[in-house]
Amino acid sequence: MSDLLTTHLAACQAQGLATSTITQRRRAVGRFARRVGVQPVDATEPQLASWWACLTGTDSAKAVELSHVRSFCRWAAAEGHRQDDPSRALDPDHQRATPRPHVHVAHGLQGDPLPQHLDAMRLRGLTEATVQQRRRAMYRLRAAHDGRDLLVLDPDEVGAYYATMLRLSPGTRATELAHLRSYTRWAMREGIISTDPTIRLDRPRLPRRLPRPMAEDKLALAVAAASPRMRALLLLAGFAGLRCKELAGLERQHVLDGLAEPALLVADGKGGHQRLLPLHPLAVEALRALPMAASGPVFPRTDPGGHGRPMSACRVSNIINLYLHGLGITDTAHTLRHRFATAVYRQTLDLRLTQTLLGHASPTTTAMYAAHDVSQAGAAVGRLGLA
Repeated sequence: MSDLLTTHLAACQAQGLATSTITQRRRAVGRFARRVGVQPVDATEPQLASWWACLTGTDSAKAVELSHVRSFCRWAAAEGHRQDDPSRALDPDHQRATPRPHVHVAHGLQGDPLPQHLDAMRLRGLTEATVQQRRRAMYRLRAAHDGRDLLVLDPDEVGAYYATMLRLSPGTRATELAHLRSYTRWAMREGIISTDPTIRLDRPRLPRRLPRPMAEDKLALAVAAASPRMRALLLLAGFAGLRCKELAGLERQHVLDGLAEPALLVADGKGGHQRLLPLHPLAVEALRALPMAASGPVFPRTDPGGHGRPMSACRVSNIINLYLHGLGITDTAHTLRHRFATAVYRQTLDLRLTQTLLGHASPTTTAMYAAHDVSQAGAAVGRLGLA
């Protein structure tokens, strides 16, 4: 902990702030320093704007985090420890819109081209989640280049930036590169730039991943020990293949348990796609055991700050993972989805059907979820012979 932060926390204590508030302030500043690499008072405006753009969580949690960082910066400026307050670049009303750091004009273009690109994505019908991922990727690049936009960088600068991602997984690097290239290709179509600064970058080769289905005995153990709410989450993930995002967005009107064959509507799947899933009897029973309201989220938040509001996908993932790990089970919420894919494929040997139930755009992706039966593979090999 820096000397300046120690002095600030002592000043907070002298002002009579609660110990819990002081602890939250210390942790918030520490999280900022680990993410950005410097203390908030030493950060540039683009770094602060990029941090705010990449901050995740509920609106209220983000507002609290921002409040702690701004309070530290304002105190440092007021006490003369810093000449100015770098946090002034951040939105004072804690709105969801991210403040824009200064962007150099690209070849005569007036203003910031990024908002135009994000609007073009929305016009194409891309989900808001994808739009925000693109925005965060661009802000990460800007933070590394003193606020300069990708469109004014040369290929050497972009290559050096991409090289800093070697510590990331190939899949993450491929996603980041896709964001960069989509932006530059749009800019070329619009006549904003004439050459693509990402032209020298090669897409990383993605390793072939094997399915990771949760073992049946572990699933049975987890379901048997679960509360009604956790039981429903586990069964919808393991017997319907729902993603954490889909669990978080599930509402009462999506549960069609009054039909002769109960079903579940995934109203906002990945990419904004919908799909209708048959409900397993165990999942129907678990859902009916919940105190579901006539409308609203099936799994609302229960904490005082968000009571009744839907959970985030991250929150759903965390509570499932913490529950499983507390039982000594190393699986995650996502391996429950692999379990569903594997079980369906082994029952039907129909990869296309499995793909449809999972909501995948490509059967190649489904093949990474559905594990074949090893005993059947062994029997098939054993039956081979010479003509």
